[in-house]
Amino acid sequence: MPRVAVVFTGGTISMGFDPVAGGNVPSLDGAAILARTPGLDSLAEVVPIDRGLTPASHFSFGDVLGIGATVQSALEDPSIDGVVVVQGSDTIEETAFAWDLVLASPKPVVVTGAMRASHEDGYDGPANLRGAVAVAAAPVARGVGVVVSLAGTIEAADDVTKMHTTSFTTFQSPNAGSLGRVGEDLGSRSIVLAVRVGASGPYPRMAHASR
Repeated sequence: MPRVAVVFTGGTISMGFDPVAGGNVPSLDGAAILARTPGLDSLAEVVPIDRGLTPASHFSFGDVLGIGATVQSALEDPSIDGVVVVQGSDTIEETAFAWDLVLASPKPVVVTGAMRASHEDGYDGPANLRGAVAVAAAPVARGVGVVVSLAGTIEAADDVTKMHTTSFTTFQSPNAGSLGRVGEDLGSRSIVLAVRVGASGPYPRMAHASR
């Protein structure tokens, strides 16, 4: 069974409605998000790492480099096969690109989050986390650099762009196109990773694989 470290930093995926504050506030730590995400046991052994509940728009350069150091430390652990970073969607394209520049490992690193808070209809956090863990655990994702995965797509860090404020499918790669998709079969909840062959871009595109 693959082992995947999941670094929790906050963001919409961690938010719930607070009637006293009158709005959404960060309230779910890693354990609480994992408890809302069924099906992970069939994909990987998850090793949670909590780094607080900071909105991604509030990240300083020190925060980004500090999270990067945490990810690098996990990557250097021989028992870890891949890493997922869970964060707010506001700066995913920037942080993913930064980590792609500074991290040194062929192991998969997948950045994910959510477009809906935990109390809202259509809360997409669990599905996105499940997909991200599936990618991080997949041998076919080794060596492609840091990727972003929400709503079933897999996007390269050097091309991914947030195209819409609220759309589930906001993260797209307008220049080279998506690296692939990760999907769920509703009957068996199996995860399939398919990476395109022959796409242009700086990273090698690998053939279809499933697990």
